[in-house]
Amino acid sequence: DLETFTQQSVSVIGAGWLGLPVSLKLRELEFNVKVSTTTPEKLISLKSEGLNAVLFHAAKDLLPDDLISDIVI
Repeated sequence: DLETFTQQSVSVIGAGWLGLPVSLKLRELEFNVKVSTTTPEKLISLKSEGLNAVLFHAAKDLLPDDLISDIVI
């Protein structure tokens, strides 16, 4: 059932050349999307796109609560 499936949250680690389009497409499909970036400037840009965005650096940080999801990409 697609409606039940899209109620799941999805975290996309990294909003670069691949992560950003994936995040936007998942949001378009009505998933609850969370996305991370390593720069404050990109954070502002992502939030202006209407995405639930957080600062996160995978090499230094543990996965923050803000990115805990049913699915992590």
